[in-house]
Amino acid sequence: CESLIAEAEKQMAAVAERRGSIVERLSQMAKSDTYSKMLQEKENRKTILDGKIDVWLTMMYAQYILGEAQTYYEKVRQPLVIRNAGDYLRLMTQGRYTLQATFDGRQLFAIDENQRRIPEKQWSSGLGDQIYLAIRIGLAMAFAQQIEPMPLILDDILVRFDEQRQKEAMHFLADLGKKEQIFLFTCSNETREIAQQVQQELSGETDTVHLFEIEQ
Repeated sequence: CESLIAEAEKQMAAVAERRGSIVERLSQMAKSDTYSKMLQEKENRKTILDGKIDVWLTMMYAQYILGEAQTYYEKVRQPLVIRNAGDYLRLMTQGRYTLQATFDGRQLFAIDENQRRIPEKQWSSGLGDQIYLAIRIGLAMAFAQQIEPMPLILDDILVRFDEQRQKEAMHFLADLGKKEQIFLFTCSNETREIAQQVQQELSGETDTVHLFEIEQ
């Protein structure tokens, strides 16, 4: 027991020495501004960390809400959007193509006149652009049904279409313009000339095509 007591006292002496050293350091720090600077730095970092946590929580919440919205859209809204987009594509391509989606909505197929299913990887760039435009308009129309109808603003969406596709798309937009207000902006003279042709072709049938030139 005396041996254990002696060992314990030796350890206590070492602890007391360490404690004295720490107290001395704290005393020295208290006399200088180092300690106060460190405390201030600690508070600053805590404030920054709190701010980062707020941002992180906001992002996490937004991610959750977006995920829920996407799930709802895929189950409820997406089939309607794809169905409408298929109708728009059929009108835009003079009946040559329509759209079809897999049951889970993860994959799209273009359906040609012979009911052949064409997967996305086999779409030509022109057909892909037509499908993209049909889906965009389908989405816009779906949103318009949720809230008040809004103008549809399209910015040079036909630049990658060949002349025939541009003309078909212009006819489609002119027909859609009977119900919706559409603004098509372009810097292409070719697109402008095609719009003039469509305007002349539809003269007397509809006056939905109006041309305006912005000089500057």
